[in-house]
Amino acid sequence: MNIFLKVAIGACAALATQAAYANDKITIAYTPNAESAPIYVGAEQGIFAKHGLDAELVAVPLNSALPAAIMSGSVTIATFTPTTFIQASNNGIELRAIAGMTVTSHKATRVGLVAAKGGKITKVEDLKGKKIGVPGIGAVLDIMARRVLIDKGVDPATISYTETTFPTQGDLLKGGTVDAVVSVDPFIGRMEGTGVGVLIGDLLEGVDDGQTAQFFGVSKEWADKNPNAIKEFRAAIAEANEFVKKDEAKTREAIGKYLKLPAPVLTTIALPATDASITAKQLDWWAGVMKKQGIISGDIDTKQLIAK
Repeated sequence: MNIFLKVAIGACAALATQAAYANDKITIAYTPNAESAPIYVGAEQGIFAKHGLDAELVAVPLNSALPAAIMSGSVTIATFTPTTFIQASNNGIELRAIAGMTVTSHKATRVGLVAAKGGKITKVEDLKGKKIGVPGIGAVLDIMARRVLIDKGVDPATISYTETTFPTQGDLLKGGTVDAVVSVDPFIGRMEGTGVGVLIGDLLEGVDDGQTAQFFGVSKEWADKNPNAIKEFRAAIAEANEFVKKDEAKTREAIGKYLKLPAPVLTTIALPATDASITAKQLDWWAGVMKKQGIISGDIDTKQLIAK
């Protein structure tokens, strides 16, 4: 066969494969907050498309709902918090982590306990016997809040918990439905700015920088069948994370679009610390915290929970 014909056939085959791959749509479920900035940027800056990924972003208010969404096939990829991911895995749900997204940083997005401004609750110790709104029972912020309560001498068992979405927390505080909420920026800033809430506890107190905060997970079945898609997704997230670090203005624009926030609020948001890697050591740290609280039992081989 003529060498030029062979080259032409090979090129056509490669293009056909690329085209077929590019038409494979993935849906990325995320919890609406500033921590999800990398995927907002990935979509808005065409980074996913650049890596042959036809990505659709789907907002899921509660992180605790993500394992079910993944296993039902409703979404392909989800922005898991480590506690939701580990607890689901401990319960026999076969998930795999495929890339990191954000990590803890005392200089980045604030996460904390917010109480009603002007009320009787002025410190974490005042929460004994009270009602707290959390964005997903068993999710990372819930576990982090319980860790802080224990450190401050408050038994989490004395607290009444209810699941609340971030956008409704200010109204719930104002109406007295809950005594405090576990929240993140920009919602903490919004509650402070409107005079509804006051920050009484930092959930990152005693936590080293660099612990995984949110990462991407899929079903084991999907991971086993789509190694090339995982490779391209990892490359896309690494690029998106670098964009977040280098272009604050466009990152804030992307956050504003997906969270529907006005420009004045966007300027007050601390951007998340990003890291596209995810390690067994990071998952082990969270597993240790959850064991201490009696949320999981037995040993977990975290190395097996990360897709190759």
